[in-house]
Amino acid sequence: EISVRLAIGASRGRLMRQLLTESAVLAALGGLAGVLLGVVSNRLMVALFRASFPLENLQFGLALDARTVLLTALVSALSVLVFGLIPARQAVRTELVPALKGDSSAPMRVRMRRAALVAQVVVSVILLFCAGSFLRTLGRLSQLDPGYPVENRLYAQVYASPAAFSRPQARAFYANALDRLRSLPGVRNAALTNFLPPNGISRGCVSTPGKPVIRVSDQIIDESYLPTMRIPVLSGRNFDAGDSETGPVRVIVNQELARRLWSGQEPTGRQMLVGCEKFSSAEVIGVARNATVRQLGERSEPHYYRAFEQNFAAVSHLVVETAGDPAPLIPVVQRAIQAESRGASVFRIQTLKDYVQETLWQVRFESRMLAAFGILGLALAAVGLYGTVAYRVTLRTREIAIRMAMGARRGGVFGLVVGEALRLTSIGIAIGLALSFPMGRLLAGLVAGIRPGDALTYAGAAAIWIVVALLGSYLPARKAAGLDPVSALRQD
Repeated sequence: EISVRLAIGASRGRLMRQLLTESAVLAALGGLAGVLLGVVSNRLMVALFRASFPLENLQFGLALDARTVLLTALVSALSVLVFGLIPARQAVRTELVPALKGDSSAPMRVRMRRAALVAQVVVSVILLFCAGSFLRTLGRLSQLDPGYPVENRLYAQVYASPAAFSRPQARAFYANALDRLRSLPGVRNAALTNFLPPNGISRGCVSTPGKPVIRVSDQIIDESYLPTMRIPVLSGRNFDAGDSETGPVRVIVNQELARRLWSGQEPTGRQMLVGCEKFSSAEVIGVARNATVRQLGERSEPHYYRAFEQNFAAVSHLVVETAGDPAPLIPVVQRAIQAESRGASVFRIQTLKDYVQETLWQVRFESRMLAAFGILGLALAAVGLYGTVAYRVTLRTREIAIRMAMGARRGGVFGLVVGEALRLTSIGIAIGLALSFPMGRLLAGLVAGIRPGDALTYAGAAAIWIVVALLGSYLPARKAAGLDPVSALRQD
């Protein structure tokens, strides 16, 4: 059509303006559909966030506002100008005689479509790899041993407000609450800590004379915490009633901290400097086995424990070990804590198993989001694959008709079209997988448990795209295989 209009004297500039106007109209319609889709997708992401994050009072807003719509419109306009100008210029610069004879094979257009398709496949493969990595990591982390048993245990986060309790009163409240919990039927033991791994551990600094400062995590516990959590003291002793507020400062270190500070020597009885700006001396009385500190799947972290009697915490977690399923005891435990004092607040109470699973909310949310973007990218690239193959079949109609007229079988023509789609897809898969490896290493540095060289994730992303290539090229290949060579050549 463009060639005919140019042949009868149409202005190239006017044709370019018309082509750009058509592109702008299509972009406007697409932008309107995109805004509607954005509203739906934003609500979906909010729902995914709320399903992944354990705290109900944390709001996650993605409502579209005027600035968002304006920015989207600006980006769409620039896209129309950039990506519409190039094909418009190519169209109006078409050689008239070959085009009117039907000899134009539009090689530049074909190459651009192929390059765009390969780029789409590359991006889609990277998104699928990232989504697969997070999903497999989530599965592995859900099965990991945190270093302490989570069955038959529950916890309650309690706040003894300084407005309602003096420090001696708060200490007495927690001691009485633990005694009351231990006396309940079905309760084996109860313990106290200021933070509950694997989340919310405070950070500090430790050192020994003549050695550099080490960044560590620390935790305040009572003498029942390690036995309740089944974290054994490998050497030395646990805290006891002698570790009082007026006594010398004593700590228990984990295996990793003992290894870094004393390199295999016995640390029990040694002095350790505690603090980041102002250091104080603490006596090491024991070494406890390594356990999860900040997040599941992490490498062993240097960590030490401080005695609750020497380090008061107004906000504490009461951990309760039960003889059976802890869920039925949740209301009983809550009433027992609040019965001890009406001035204390119980923020959260749940089973320890549920708590540990909820600490994976970030990986769970990220895996769901990446999976959603991966599926969206896969769908867009699949549409691009279908369009490229169908367009290529249209350009090769004469060639295919001649092949069939000279004896080519329909199965061979079908395989020819599918093979070309697989070749283009394979290029995108190879580039995408090559770029996925450094992406995996980057993700492994951000999220514990991700394996950058996970062969199954690579194979899964490649397999998905091979299936998509076969499905996307099926209809154009079937159309090419069903071509009537006589009618095609007569029409041409």
